[in-house]
Amino acid sequence: MTQSAHIAGVVLFSIEGVDSKLFERELRERHRVHVKYRQIRHLQGLCVSPGVYMRKSELDDFVAALARVVDALRGLGGAPSASPTGSIASAALT
Repeated sequence: MTQSAHIAGVVLFSIEGVDSKLFERELRERHRVHVKYRQIRHLQGLCVSPGVYMRKSELDDFVAALARVVDALRGLGGAPSASPTGSIASAALT
């Protein structure tokens, strides 16, 4: 039996037109955000696993860093026609 207090999530996401490997490097080097590039069969993207004890402020910082990196990569021509949403696959871990 699982209890909701002990559930954490794992998300694999990508943003259309943005190179996920470059995205990973920029997040790590410029923002000290640790995500991991993964390719699982036909899915590829960044794996994020926010912890149960992650504070809302840390999640807000993560989202802000994502936005800054996407804007920077688009400015470099890395994603001229990218939409802000990509493919998302998520699963809850118990």
